[in-house]
Amino acid sequence: MATKITLEGELRTEFGKGVARRLRVAKLIPASLYAGGAEPVHVTLPMRET
Repeated sequence: MATKITLEGELRTEFGKGVARRLRVAKLIPASLYAGGAEPVHVTLPMRET
């Protein structure tokens, strides 16, 4: 049986090593979501959800 996981984040438009470092310093995780054949979706996720 499949398990659904819900994540809350924001779409991001800036990319690159410097941007990723600034996000991590701000306690955010840069991520890319891939789904069969569709364009990847670039998001920023909180490091910890409370």
